[in-house]
Amino acid sequence: MRTISNQKYEITDMAHEEYPFLHRIRALRDICGEIRAGDIGGSWKARASVRGAGRLAWIFDDAIAAGDAYVDRDACLRGDAIACGSAYVS
Repeated sequence: MRTISNQKYEITDMAHEEYPFLHRIRALRDICGEIRAGDIGGSWKARASVRGAGRLAWIFDDAIAAGDAYVDRDACLRGDAIACGSAYVS
């Protein structure tokens, strides 16, 4: 298990099947009613961030956040969505 984490999620060693430099996130606590502690989310790379303490902000399914991308407030990435570069999803 990697040590990259905040109070909301941690980055796991589970690599993306097609892009092994991406790793799945895991919820460290319940986030609203949809995400429970221990749930595995989408993939993360580099300095991307899921923000919005106490809010829903999350990466689901096979979605990817990479580079300096931020997923903030009540925003979610779902399905095959990709946020990269300087993307700000809010």
